[in-house]
Amino acid sequence: MNGLKAIGLTVMLIGSAAPALAQLPGEPRRPFQYDATGDAKYNFERGAPDARVRDAQRVLQERGFYHGPLDGLMTPEMRRAVWNFQKAQGFRLSGRLEQQTMDALGLTPTGATAKDAPSSSESEPSALPGSFAAPRSTPDQGNFQAP
Repeated sequence: MNGLKAIGLTVMLIGSAAPALAQLPGEPRRPFQYDATGDAKYNFERGAPDARVRDAQRVLQERGFYHGPLDGLMTPEMRRAVWNFQKAQGFRLSGRLEQQTMDALGLTPTGATAKDAPSSSESEPSALPGSFAAPRSTPDQGNFQAP
């Protein structure tokens, strides 16, 4: 009999442990757990060369605002060049490659110059996965025969 009481008591304690781990309304959340992989990825992408920055460096160098290497890095010298360009254009001074600055440089958001970017009438359907182009021809459903 004592064995049954002990087993019953053990089952009751184990069964009540699961709700004790849940967060009830009004209770504080668990402390944030550090994501080392996400942090490393963010730091790598933040300091990595960017084609958009490289194209902006090239255009700013052609216009005489930038005198550094075309490395695609947003260095203090590049920020100063963007700042001076924005000042010359009468834009809000931020030192960042915002949409208004990119448009004034003649660059699209992806970094290519506007004259190099294909227009919608010239572009061909993409063969990349996820591109949804209309099929070239569809079989007539009435005359379709399985092989």
